Parts: sequence; structure tokens; C-alpha cells
Amino acid sequence: SLQRRAMLRNVADIPLTCSLDVTSPFSILTASSTSFSYKGRDCLHSDLHLLPRRSLNLDILFSPPPLPPSSPLEPAKLKYDYDGELIVRFSTGQEQRVALQGTVVRPALVASPPAHDFKVVRTDGSSCLSLFLSNPTEVDIEWQLRHVPRGDRVSDGIDGDNAPLDSVDDPSVFDFSDVTAHMTGPSLPLKSAAACVPKDFNRLVDSLFSQTVTALTWKPGGGDHDEAVTSLDAALRAEARANPRVPLPVTVTFKPKRDVKYCSRFRFDVHKGEPFDIVLQGVGSYEENVLPLTVRVAGNA
Repeated sequence: SLQRRAMLRNVADIPLTCSLDVTSPFSILTASSTSFSYKGRDCLHSDLHLLPRRSLNLDILFSPPPLPPSSPLEPAKLKYDYDGELIVRFSTGQEQRVALQGTVVRPALVASPPAHDFKVVRTDGSSCLSLFLSNPTEVDIEWQLRHVPRGDRVSDGIDGDNAPLDSVDDPSVFDFSDVTAHMTGPSLPLKSAAACVPKDFNRLVDSLFSQTVTALTWKPGGGDHDEAVTSLDAALRAEARANPRVPLPVTVTFKPKRDVKYCSRFRFDVHKGEPFDIVLQGVGSYEENVLPLTVRVAGNA
């Protein structure tokens, strides 16, 4: 629910008498002026005598009904508009109608890329991915990360029944730098965050580029700590801290334990909003000639 104040003014030099009415999902909490004050239902069942050149202050409450549950088989509806009217009936038989409108936005989150394969990684090595989270809605969101066991899944085209039959669902091999966060919306487009590779018609659609790590000379920072940015991931995280509307980079590290295929699903649960699932895969290996991959940065996903 949300409360707003409206003001109606008697611009005439004579007093006027009126009554109030309002349509759902709106209601009047208080109606007051210099000569009277009403609360609740009394606002709708009383004749209001407004003195000349005086104002009528109304506290109007917007109480929308519960949002319908979203269907996993249909696109999620994120915005609901509700219309109503404030009706002022005068003792002369005339009436004035004031349009009221309220909007409810269902919080949501988008992760890019929604699926990623780390390929083959040696069991004593690791591979990293920069996952970018965006808030496409106009409201702030709170999210928490959790693993979705295979027994709780449905076939939704992301992995569902498409998970490799010989893969292992072990979430402990995938480590996330952040498991909960608060995000301001709407987020800037991912392209403006310098997180996407340039477009090139001669480049593969799913191309991934290893990060180039630049060696820097350490210099003391301000305050009681030293700072140095030595990777693209660190630079993007620093930019996200400086601007809350920049997509949030989350580092995912794949550390296989055995020479098996891994495939796990994780869900970003949004408080009172729409969740978002991602699917991570990778293969562990004992082979000595398999080098651990460096940091991967998601392209146009």
C-alpha cells in the first residue's frame, strides 16, 4: 500500500458543502480543514462544510489486491496499473471527478549469460566467469542465491531434461563472489558498462575472450588501506560501487574435485519478485596437459 496527500481548495468567497466518495482500490484515510477533521469511513458519510478560501486536505491510500502468481510457461508480467476516481459531490447537485491511478511493479532480475560451460579444467586448477546482474525494473530489489537440486526442477528449456545424463550435480564446485545484494533500478544497459565484446560479423556468436592481466606497480592508496586494480573484474566491480545503476559483476569460480562432468542450476530469488535461474557446466580432468582457463568475460548473451 502507498499513501499520498491531495488538496482541494474553495476558491469562492462563500462557503460550500460537499461529500466525498472514492472507488477501489483507493480509500480516504483523513479529510481535514480548518473547521473539521474526519477519519476513515466518516470521510464518506459526512457533509463537509468548507469555508471560503480554505483548503481540504485528503490522505488517500492505494491498496492494490495481491498480484496473481506468474506462470513458468508464460512471460512474466512486471507492471500492473489500477485506475480509480475521487468523486466530490456538491450540495448544488454538481460533482467533480478526479482520476486516480496506481501502479504496482513486480521486482525482477536478469543475469547474463544465463548458461555457461567452463569446458575442461584440471582438478588442481580453476576457471572464472564474470556474471553480470541487472535490475530492469523501476524499483529496488533484494536477491539471494540458492542451489536448485535436480529433483526440484522442471523441464523449462534451460537445462531441465537437457542436463547431461552422466553429469554430477555438485554445487560446491561453483563458488560465487556474492550470494546476496541490494540493487537499484533500472540498471544501465550491459553494453554501456563496457562488459561486452565488440560486434564483429566474422566472430562467433558465443565467442569468449580470456582476460589480459596487466602488471601494475603497487602504490599506497588513500586512508588506511592500499588499492590497486589489476583485472577487468576488479575494474567493473569498482565501477558498480561508484554507480549503483551499473550491472553488478559477480565472479563465478569453477573448481572441479574429480574427473567428472558437472552441471548445476542456481536461482536468484528476488524478494516479492520474479526469480532468475542460471545453469553452469564444466568438466574436471586429471590430465596434466589440461591448463586451467583464465577469467572469462561474458559477451553478448
